[in-house]
Amino acid sequence: MIGREVGTNDLYSLWTDQTNGVFFWFGRLPSGNTTPSSQYKVIKGADGKTQVISIGDDAGQLYIVYQHADGNWHNHGKLTAAALASGGRYTQLTAAPLPDTDGGDDLLMVTALADYGPSS
Repeated sequence: MIGREVGTNDLYSLWTDQTNGVFFWFGRLPSGNTTPSSQYKVIKGADGKTQVISIGDDAGQLYIVYQHADGNWHNHGKLTAAALASGGRYTQLTAAPLPDTDGGDDLLMVTALADYGPSS
């Protein structure tokens, strides 16, 4: 389970033991330069790993953290392919797994809406 703390917008995780239903605290998710998130989406990625895509409060850039099979979370950082031109920031986000038709790992499809402010 992923949640966002009111006030700081930091993302936190807890998990459930599948055998007995008991919840365990993981704590704060790692993020790019400890960037709080204004919005996030949780999806199942390659090899069934949990991935969290978020819009950072800093400059509206996209970030990703993912969970390894050992349960530990890892920070990928900013999605560099999604970097915005000067003055723009992402305001809305959606993400979904995209099945690979060649038998490899599923892909990740991220769609985000950018705002560049009023045009001159």
